[in-house]
Amino acid sequence: MMHDCGHGSFFRNRTVCNWTGRVLGVLALTPYDVWRQSHAIHHASTGNLDRAVWVTSLH
Repeated sequence: MMHDCGHGSFFRNRTVCNWTGRVLGVLALTPYDVWRQSHAIHHASTGNLDRAVWVTSLH
C-alpha cells in the first residue's frame, strides 16, 4: 500500500496518498518521504546500469 501511495495511485487525491504513505511508513519503520524520493530515482534509472541506484524496498 505504501508503494501505491508513493506512486499516487492508492487514492485519487495525492495529498491523501502522501499522508497515508507517511502513516504506513511509521508502521513499517521507513521514512516515507525519503523512500518516495529514492524510489523515484530508482524508476528514473531503471534499465540504465550507469545511473542505477540500488534501493531495497518493502513491497
